[in-house]
Amino acid sequence: MGPNHRHREPTGASETIGTDALAKSAPDGHTIGLVSNAFSINATLFPKLPFDVHNDFVPVTMMVVVPFVLVTYPAVPANSVQELIALAKRQPGKLNFASLGSGSPHYLAFEWFKMLAGLDIVAVPYKGLAPAMTAVTAGEVQMMLAGLTAGLPQVKAGKFKALAVSPAKRIGVLSDVPTIAEAGYPEYDVNTWYAILAPRGTPAPIVARLNAEFTKALNTQDSVTRFTAMGVEVAPSSPEALWARIRGEIDTWGRIIKATGAKPD
Repeated sequence: MGPNHRHREPTGASETIGTDALAKSAPDGHTIGLVSNAFSINATLFPKLPFDVHNDFVPVTMMVVVPFVLVTYPAVPANSVQELIALAKRQPGKLNFASLGSGSPHYLAFEWFKMLAGLDIVAVPYKGLAPAMTAVTAGEVQMMLAGLTAGLPQVKAGKFKALAVSPAKRIGVLSDVPTIAEAGYPEYDVNTWYAILAPRGTPAPIVARLNAEFTKALNTQDSVTRFTAMGVEVAPSSPEALWARIRGEIDTWGRIIKATGAKPD
């Protein structure tokens, strides 16, 4: 692609700072942005954004999809989603889960699980993934939804007990761990993902070239092997498929945000 390409890291204020910088960049193909599913969440989470989620960007490609894994402190007396639900229903408001903030994908994904199962489990906020995971391994909180890349080593080390994974289908690196959907909630299909966007007005030939180059890089055997070992799905897509997914998730997360009253931290 040449030496003069830049990217904007979506950091700060739930990624809105980097995303705003991308929206205001020249649409010449030299500046692209890496966004996560926070992009879809922010469309409803923030009452006002400095950019138009629907009109200020051009989709390029999905990059990778990272599942969540529902984990508990090993001593929690539940070895399946069904047993965890039964435990929580016997003790409404007594169990808790580690949250990364009310607008985070981790929090909203757990809230969706709670809504579907009719559970009263209390969110305990932590400033970042590391302290949240430490709280679970120490037994300060009973459970959390952890990104698989971070949670898998803890599961393998016996510091977390894995009860379920969040996608609709099981994951190869945890093939013996069922999905939440298998527990009776077929509509539950949640992942974190990372994708590439460009500013509105980026010419179609440039978008096509970017898409082709990213797809080629992601589909190398080395990339697939490395990502798969971490439980990450390599998932390059057409721009149209990416935009359809984003629009669908804006609707899904919007309903959950409105139901839970989640606010940006």
